[in-house]
Amino acid sequence: MDRFVLYLDIEHPLALLDRYKRSRHLRGMHRKSQIFRDLSGCGCLVQSFIWLDGSGLDDLPLLAIVISGNTTDWDRYSQAQLRQPYEAIKNPPVPVLGLCGGHQLVGKAFGGRVAPMRRLEPGEVDPYPKYRPGFFKEKAFTEVSVDVENPLFQGLGGSITVSESHYCEIKRVPSCMDVIASSRDCRVQAVAHREKPVFGVQFHPESYDADHTDGRRVLENFFQIAREL
Repeated sequence: MDRFVLYLDIEHPLALLDRYKRSRHLRGMHRKSQIFRDLSGCGCLVQSFIWLDGSGLDDLPLLAIVISGNTTDWDRYSQAQLRQPYEAIKNPPVPVLGLCGGHQLVGKAFGGRVAPMRRLEPGEVDPYPKYRPGFFKEKAFTEVSVDVENPLFQGLGGSITVSESHYCEIKRVPSCMDVIASSRDCRVQAVAHREKPVFGVQFHPESYDADHTDGRRVLENFFQIAREL
């Protein structure tokens, strides 16, 4: 059987009760899964985290696991809901890459702490006032500094320009992980486990375009890492 990428959707089911939001979310997941198919050269299966059965992952012909972002605050998730995703991250059968909220989930799985970056200062403009008003957000293509040499950034320079859309960040980095990229406003833009093929990026590498292709290269590098293991 051919290998495939498991794209783990970690959006909370409560966020998808609205028909419009659910339709938009599903379209986005389909579009991103097609990107992963193209860049990995493999199939891609989208799976909600609530149906994840960690006991069977070792038996699947996986190339890699990519973990999606989410719009739901972490306090809405129960520990029971996160048990299986944590297990897949802490004992990965294949390389794992967390994107945005998935990056935060990677940090939480190893004991890190996630919280909003900060409150907006008086008079500071909110670039996206309909989402978590009052909090500072990174929302646009943003320059990120590559602080540590890592295969995830192979072929890229000392800084990359990638798409951001978040208001939380990893505040306490697990001792088993290294911070490998940062930005002016977000200290933890990317992490890598010191012993396991587990990575997280706070940005959205899948949201690249013709003028900003660094995200594409990050994904290509990740899938190359997966093929070589």
